[in-house]
Amino acid sequence: TPSRGSSGSRGSASRGSSPTKRLRTLALQDDGVEVRSLQRGARSLPASLRNMLDDFERIAGGRHILPGENKAEFENEAEKDMSVSRFEGYHFAPAGARGKLGEVPSIARIKRIMSWAMHCQETAAHETTWNSAVHFPLLDMALYGEQSKSRPTCLLRDVVGSTKPAGAGIIQEYLPSQTGGEKVDFVMGIEPDAPAANAINQLRRDMPFQSINHTDLTALSTRPIVVSMETKRTGQSDQGAALQIGLWQAA
Repeated sequence: TPSRGSSGSRGSASRGSSPTKRLRTLALQDDGVEVRSLQRGARSLPASLRNMLDDFERIAGGRHILPGENKAEFENEAEKDMSVSRFEGYHFAPAGARGKLGEVPSIARIKRIMSWAMHCQETAAHETTWNSAVHFPLLDMALYGEQSKSRPTCLLRDVVGSTKPAGAGIIQEYLPSQTGGEKVDFVMGIEPDAPAANAINQLRRDMPFQSINHTDLTALSTRPIVVSMETKRTGQSDQGAALQIGLWQAA
């Protein structure tokens, strides 16, 4: 069994390789991962993922994403503001249907995020600026809405971001063989209720760094991670993102 020192040297050498080479190496490990595309032609795609893909495509196409009862408000905004896209009938859900899915954000808040996104695009902003000005506000709005009345999940911004190497790394014991660690930009974790929190604390007693997760970040030591996200600017390496999220998930 390699020592921590030799593992660190191995990891440093591995991190110097290209994402393509590291992904090939990772796919060959017993504890590694294989990257696959989420598309209809993908082999052995489970029904649950096909259903999720249906939802993604419907949302991407803008079908029934807006409340029908606010149709006039959205159309009036599009008439007076050229930066707002024109709306078609299929964009609007039947009256009352959209509200069942969650709170609809205000037009003003959406336009503010759009303005930041345009600024980031035009100034070739760094990934961290995109995350802080655009991605985090979008996720916050999607998860918590305008009122932030309840938070069944926690959303952590940049706590494991690649630009914050001191923030949160993968605990050594969880690293896949023959590769170094990586970090991601966002995670969502469960805010456990009292019975679940007690069970988690019992498990943590015997886990590395007393963390329920594979990272030693204090904010995540008691909140099980359910979703991890890696962001990239347009033109950045898709393989680099796949490697980062792949290693994180493998751990």
